Amino acid sequence: MDLEPTLHPHPLPDSHHRKIELQSAQDLTYLQANLIASARQKLDLHFPPSAAQPQPKKAQPATVISLDGVKPTTTQDPQPTQQSVTATGGDAGEGEGEGEGEGESEEHEDPMRAAVRAYVDAFISRIYSSAAHSMTVNGLDVTSLPPTILTTQHPAPVSAGDTPGSSGDSKEEREGVDFVYEAHDTRLQEKVANMYAELESLTVQVGQLRRRAPKHGAEAFGRLCNEMIEGEDEQFEREVAASKQEEAAAAAAESDGVGVLKLNPLPDGWFEDRRAMYERGTNGLAALAGLAGRHGDGSASAGVRPSLTETVGRVQRARTVAMEFE
Repeated sequence: MDLEPTLHPHPLPDSHHRKIELQSAQDLTYLQANLIASARQKLDLHFPPSAAQPQPKKAQPATVISLDGVKPTTTQDPQPTQQSVTATGGDAGEGEGEGEGEGESEEHEDPMRAAVRAYVDAFISRIYSSAAHSMTVNGLDVTSLPPTILTTQHPAPVSAGDTPGSSGDSKEEREGVDFVYEAHDTRLQEKVANMYAELESLTVQVGQLRRRAPKHGAEAFGRLCNEMIEGEDEQFEREVAASKQEEAAAAAAESDGVGVLKLNPLPDGWFEDRRAMYERGTNGLAALAGLAGRHGDGSASAGVRPSLTETVGRVQRARTVAMEFE
């Protein structure tokens, strides 16, 4: 029987999920045996083998329908009908009577049961062929599978790539999974057990971290943000208080009459320099006015120079005389 192939003949294993780990090939054989036994029970329930057994011969019916066009006869003359049926069987093929004699002794399988069994065989074979990529036996990948045929209680082994329609063919029996095992080492077994225990412990820790780490991280981030905000608020308050103190000091200084502008202290001898400059200017003005100038010690000057008014008068008189001469 031809069956359509699977959608994915060579599916890729999923890297996000762990493979099904089996300890030995007998575990895989045990799982397949349970599935095959369950399928066989369901098949026997819905298609019992007793329904396909040949029924015992009964008396010839009163009316017989001929298959070769011969008119039917009554029970009074059954011989021609029997001959016609025999003739029809002879036209179909020679040697069929011998085959019927041998087949009666063997078990006859219902065609419907055989078709359903073939489909179930193909379905189970497809399941294990697809699941072989996701199973490991003792840490090694599965390369071949035990038989999955429902024909007998002890079916002949077949490979995972065999066609379901050829389930009745006898094949060489072989192990379900072909591996070569080394001698048992207790130290390696203990090491593997310790590694598995460590793996389980780390898995538990990772699970706990996945549950607790987000909450702890959010709480720590919230505390850090609150501390930064509080520090900035305190610094801002200090700056505001300092500015208020400066404003208060400036207001107090203005109320006391002290200018806000701060001057540097006067250098030494500044007053004497300014006094001498003032006296020189005053004496110069007095000289221009015609007044007697005095020295810095208070004594009168020896020579008296004309004042500015006298000089102006002299200039005007000289100009008038010059105009008369012209």
